[in-house]
Amino acid sequence: MENYYELLEVNENASQEVIEKVYKTLAKKYHPDLNPDNPKAAEEKFKKVSAAYEVLSNETKRKEYDQKLQTQKMQEYQRRAASAPQTTSTGQTQPTHSTSTSRPSSTARTTTSTNRGGYQYVDAYSVNENYRKMQEAMAQKAYNDAYYKALRDMGYDVVYEKPFKEKVRDAWTLLKIVATIATIGFIIWQIPFTHDLIVDWYNSSGYFKAFWDTFTSRL
Repeated sequence: MENYYELLEVNENASQEVIEKVYKTLAKKYHPDLNPDNPKAAEEKFKKVSAAYEVLSNETKRKEYDQKLQTQKMQEYQRRAASAPQTTSTGQTQPTHSTSTSRPSSTARTTTSTNRGGYQYVDAYSVNENYRKMQEAMAQKAYNDAYYKALRDMGYDVVYEKPFKEKVRDAWTLLKIVATIATIGFIIWQIPFTHDLIVDWYNSSGYFKAFWDTFTSRL
């Protein structure tokens, strides 16, 4: 799909007045009658400019075109991100194509140290697999960050919607915090010394006592 904004040499946020003014200039520039040296090339350019103006000068057509253009840009961005080599922490680039790894046999072990006179073995496959998963997670996070940044640069409002599992985990964490605070408060209330201090403070605090009495009377 042709980029009509590039054809008209205007910004995507250009007003209708600017688009019309630029179109008239380009239409005059590429009019076949005004380009006798190369009329066919001028006519082809003139047709493209006219087609672009026909869409961008119409509010409804321009809105539909903008949506298609943004979709195309995002698809192109995703293709570039998927094909771009990943850079490791050491500065080396890793190819994006996947390579199959076959698990070594049970005898393919690496001796790391001795323990109580024997050998302590490490499964080389497990180490490589964990490292691979860590690299994939880092690459996925970098891709997500770049993806959402591109959306923001295009003018979209990106709102993060927490998955259901994450919401449950946050609710459980909040519940544990509340339960911990309630348990500590209950223990402090049961200790005679702190119990008496709280009661004395409550009786001597006029504002808090008035607020609490008003609050509990409405329950």
